[in-house]
Order: sequence, then C-alpha cells, then structure tokens
Amino acid sequence: MRILFSLILIAGAARAEVVEYRNGRWFDGHRFVARTILSVDGVLANATARPVDRVISLDGKFVIPPLAEAHNHWLEPQSIAEYNRRYLADGVFYVMDQANMPYVADRVRAATNKDDTVDYAVAMLGFTGPGGHPLEVVRQFVDMGVLPAAWKDDPDRHAVLVVSSERDIDERWPLLRAAHTDFVKVFLLYSGAPMAGFDRGIDPALVPAIVKRAHRDGLRVSAHVYDANDFRVAVRAGVDIVAHMPGTGAGEHADQLARYRITDADARLAARKGVTVITTLGWLEEVPELAPRIEREVVIPNLKLLLRHRVRIAIGSDQFRQTPVPELFILARLGVVSNAEIVCMATMVTPRVIFPRRKIGALTAGSEASFLVLHDDPTRSLGAVREILLRVKKGRIVP
Repeated sequence: MRILFSLILIAGAARAEVVEYRNGRWFDGHRFVARTILSVDGVLANATARPVDRVISLDGKFVIPPLAEAHNHWLEPQSIAEYNRRYLADGVFYVMDQANMPYVADRVRAATNKDDTVDYAVAMLGFTGPGGHPLEVVRQFVDMGVLPAAWKDDPDRHAVLVVSSERDIDERWPLLRAAHTDFVKVFLLYSGAPMAGFDRGIDPALVPAIVKRAHRDGLRVSAHVYDANDFRVAVRAGVDIVAHMPGTGAGEHADQLARYRITDADARLAARKGVTVITTLGWLEEVPELAPRIEREVVIPNLKLLLRHRVRIAIGSDQFRQTPVPELFILARLGVVSNAEIVCMATMVTPRVIFPRRKIGALTAGSEASFLVLHDDPTRSLGAVREILLRVKKGRIVP
C-alpha cells in the first residue's frame, strides 16, 4: 500500500517542508470530501508558492482530525510514557486532565506537549469543601504510595483546595495561579441534598465567587456534577464546562433516578450561556444490570434535552488508564446521535474545548496539520476509528 510505503519514507521528516496529500477523502464535519491538501511547515494549506517536497497518495482513504479526551486524570507519573503510547495508538492527541496536583501534573507536563506526545491541559488543585470529593481519592493514592504520606491527613493546598468561605478562596487563589493552571475545577456533589455514602463537595454558594475570580483572570471553570441540582448550580453560577453528563452516580441510587433528570429550563440556560457538557458515560459499563434502565430514564432524556437546545457536547470518559475510544461506542449505543455527529464531537468539538485558542479540530487551510488516516468511513461504521493507517501531528508522522 502506498500509504505505508510513504510512511517509511517520511517518518521523522522535518516539519519545515511541503507535503502534498493526494487522493484522500477529508471529513468536513458532516461527510467526507475528495480533496488534495498540502501540509506547509506543519499547517494545512490549499496552495503554496513553494515547491512540493513530497507527494503522498492516500489511496482514497478517509481523513479525520485527531481524537480528543476532555475528561481524564493522569495520576501516575511513573506511567506517563505508557499513557502517551496508548493515547497516540488510539489516535488521541489532546487530553484535558480535569483535576490534578503540581506534584504529579508538573511531571506530566514535562513529558507531554511535544511533537511525538499528546498535548495536555490540566486543572490544578480543584476546589472542594471540608471532607468533600475528591479527598477520598487523595487518601487512596497516598495508600498506593503515589502521594506523600503526610497528605493523607492534610491534603489542603497540596492536592486540593479546601474552602468554606470567600476568604478561604482568596487565601488559596495565589497558590492556584502559581501552579499555572490551565483552567479551574470545582467539585459539586449532591449539592441540593446529601446522598448516603457520598461526601458533599464545595458549598454551592461559593461557586459564583470562584467563577468571578477565574473569569477576571482569563480562566475557564469546569464543574464536577452528579445530579440535576449540581447541574443547575453550575450553570447558574456561570461555569464554562460541566465535566459530567448529569446522571453520574445513578448506579448507586437507582431508586432515586428522578433527581438526575435535568429540566428544560436548565438545558436552555446552559445553551444560552455557551456551556459545554462532557459525556463521561463509561461508568455505565460498571453497572450492566442497571444500565438499560438508567440510560432509558436518565441518560437518554438528558442527552436529548441538551441536544434539542444545541448545548455543546464534548467527549470525555473519566475512565482511569483508558482512552476515550470506548466512550464513542457507548454514545452510539444510545441511538440518539448519528455516527457522523459522534465523529464531529470527538474530533472537532472536543479538541477546541480543550485548546480553544489553537487552530485544531478542523481540516481546513490554516489549521494545524494534524490528522488521522482511516481505512474505512467511520460515519458508516464507527469501528473504523480503530483502523488507523497514518497519524500526522503538526506535519510530522507519529509512529
């Protein structure tokens, strides 16, 4: 096959060249269009005055932007190389870490955002309340030996920011900024009424204060939510991203599914405010006996309502040590969106949610020359996303 032969020829080639990709079918957000496209110094172009250095025939294969993961946590610094390998193998070039700590994330940053790694954005030191989520996760990682033992009883300012008042927020804000956070995370958890077996997150009354400070400093805010009230609090407070599709946690409380159903008014407000909602549906695989009912009574109605109001949906799995690829097939199983819409969410919407200032998630002139070449059309058979023939990042072949 000429693609594979060409891969051998240009692997490791310098970015400062002109490559003509001929005979490909390029995804435009709806369908695949036969085009010839140039990569000029790592940027896509329709034409250039410079001579073409290489011509690569794609043999009529299908080209999509790289996949992206809007919700995961890279919490094992000793495994960063394996994370990079696994994500790139699945065609995932962009990762949004939805809460981490400098102790770990600084090492992740040092090993990412390169030509041959994923690109990584992270929320440092998320805000929670006393005893709230994710303090139990911190304790778990202390017990695993990943985090210092002293943090088990005193995680505040090291792993998370524990706040009870606006004064607490102001005291910790310089620490957050010093950590060079890419965005801000707040943890809402059953904020309307406590749920047995779950610690409540941050006091919902404090979320607007955090949003105000973050937006003042040019930072977006992402909110961990479980039920419909968490969603309402987050949207009304002005967050930019809802990090979970409402319904997360319903597997533990199948007798109270009504509390996870969002309202038309809240979905409409989320659309008006430009909120993005991240899917995080992988947990359904952990409760196979309950999943059909939860999907029917909570997940599908919530998703339909968000889509009806044109709320932006991004792909994120929140599945530790996994990539977001299985998330695509869970979304397809629900029967609410088409394969083409799923591909668009995964390759166009999600990358721009993670890195809104970059020209990614598109295959048009001026965008970064980053794309995947697939054997078949994923809008016809979604499984084609697993058959990657070629990975190109900023004009370079990714082995």
